[in-house]
Amino acid sequence: MRGQWVEIYVTVLNSGSGEVRVPVQLTFPSRNKQPETINLRILPNRSGTANFTWKTRNYAVGLHTLQAGLLLENNLTAGPTEADITLNLLEPTVTASIESFDAYPELPVVGDAVEISVAVTNEGILPANIPVTLHFPSGDKQPETRKPYAEAGETVSAKFTWRTSRYAPGSHEFRVSAPGADRTFTVVLAAPSVDFGVVETHGPNPDQPIARGDWVAVSAVVRNGGPQEGRATVLVRDTVRDRTMHSETLTLGAFESGLVEFTWKTLRYALGPYHLQVVTDASNDTHRANDVADVGFVDLLDDRDLTIGHTGDDPGSRLWLGLDKPDLPAASKWAIGAISWTPEDPVVGEPVDIRIEIRNYGTRSVRAPVTLRFPSEDKQPETRSPRVDAASGGAATFTWRTGRYEPGRHMFRVESAGGAETFSIELLPPTVDFQVAAIYPPSAWHPVVKGDWVEVAAFVRNIGKYKGTATISLWNLTHDHPMYEDSVSLEPGESDVVEFTWKTLRYAVGKHLLRAKAEAEYDTDRSNDHSDSAAVNVIPSSDILIGFPGDHPETKNALAASSPRVASNRYALLQVAALATDSASVMHQQLTATWEPLSTRRLSGLWPADPGDLHSPEGGGQPSPMLCAQQQRLLTIGPRPLAAQCPGVWALVR
Repeated sequence: MRGQWVEIYVTVLNSGSGEVRVPVQLTFPSRNKQPETINLRILPNRSGTANFTWKTRNYAVGLHTLQAGLLLENNLTAGPTEADITLNLLEPTVTASIESFDAYPELPVVGDAVEISVAVTNEGILPANIPVTLHFPSGDKQPETRKPYAEAGETVSAKFTWRTSRYAPGSHEFRVSAPGADRTFTVVLAAPSVDFGVVETHGPNPDQPIARGDWVAVSAVVRNGGPQEGRATVLVRDTVRDRTMHSETLTLGAFESGLVEFTWKTLRYALGPYHLQVVTDASNDTHRANDVADVGFVDLLDDRDLTIGHTGDDPGSRLWLGLDKPDLPAASKWAIGAISWTPEDPVVGEPVDIRIEIRNYGTRSVRAPVTLRFPSEDKQPETRSPRVDAASGGAATFTWRTGRYEPGRHMFRVESAGGAETFSIELLPPTVDFQVAAIYPPSAWHPVVKGDWVEVAAFVRNIGKYKGTATISLWNLTHDHPMYEDSVSLEPGESDVVEFTWKTLRYAVGKHLLRAKAEAEYDTDRSNDHSDSAAVNVIPSSDILIGFPGDHPETKNALAASSPRVASNRYALLQVAALATDSASVMHQQLTATWEPLSTRRLSGLWPADPGDLHSPEGGGQPSPMLCAQQQRLLTIGPRPLAAQCPGVWALVR
């Protein structure tokens, strides 16, 4: 599947009477990928295997053709020397199961922000970002998708937020879909609990006669004593005639109060008695006993029977009755109280809710304008005007968006008629923890010749709490300097593979220790920022023709050249016997030989049970000289190690 590292094995048989060296080349589908060559030295009537790695991450899904060939001189072969390998690259399949659906709070109320957590398990064979889509109950609310990262078999959570303000109480059905899974869940939304009541009323002075044509002031203080924001209709009614004289809608937060004012213009009303009441009507009101309050009895008289109440026919000159209408208290009667914010230790990027409490020391309810000036000059001040009951407290709430602010202390200023105060909020950096979990050097089965381009990869995770960007560098510890670097941005819990191409031409022959390092701002743990070291041996091109003393005189005179050569007076019959891969998703191909290929019995001994067991303990890189010798004995099924792939075995090298 795309993204897997595919191991391709090319097996070569020497049917001749002499030992020969065979360069095996594999050409990849991409022009940007250089062909790779592995040199095999094969004893008479023995086989050798060249092992190549194809990294499929950057290739498209579909058929790809790789070409394997033998770079031979003097046509020393009786079998095929070239072959096309057609591989079918499949799209990685992501499958998941939906384990659970949780909502917090467990009993949400209309207006709550409900946090929804969906647990999914990666049922595939590869690590993947699992797309989890939540379909909301309302048709005009677009579905949302999260892609948490999960290892094979791991269970992770996808987080969503459901804003319930415009939803009605009752059962609401959600649908959750993931690759290979689809389930529905129900959340019951309760009605908001409110308690609207009439706290105080003000009407005309009962000792003051009222003539038809006078304007009468009526007011009432209404309070929501419930724990949720709610809306109520406030009515001014005449119970004598069962008639509504005024209607007004009032929205109040939890434990908040509001003022309703009504001017009764009596000119078009009939003479006689009136009984005025203020009534609140709110759905889901948990306490109805305080919903009605009397304003008083009024007897509307003919103005000709009065010696007061008007000075002429102009309505604008009539007296304003109801002299006890509540007035706002003086500014000195209320002041700024405690200032708090949530979260208490905010991080750059988090919205901060700032709460400024107001204390009313007056005898009447008051609307208290509060202005907050933010730290940035290009951020306009904001003003809130909460209503605060007499001898009570209220609060103004602001939201500070911190995405474009730097970590550190930031100053705010609060201004109101009750005074001014300054305060500061410490903004913390978005901490990350980039971990270099592993380094992938060139395969231990591939000799690295000076001038080769080889690939080195690093596996990087962000195991911190916030999104961050890190610079990943490949270091040469032997010479203590960085070789290449790249940057990667990761969400919390996300991982990635960063690849480098090491061009070895300008590096010295010999052993090199490689290490991958991560550098990220605000990294909380530096101990895991680098990988273990990996050893890679770079050999000169002249070492390709080294032989063994004493046994084969022809090899003593072989020229050490950068181009592959074999002794010209030796005759050998070579054939590509088999090609194989360890990926189940790739098609296998068997080359047809001009003579009977190797039997299954003979092929069964070509590979060790676990080649990984032969790796050097130095970070999983190139094998040590002795382990390399053991490795070559296994590959050639012969008594001699191949010194051409074992740099450092000085006793075996000319």
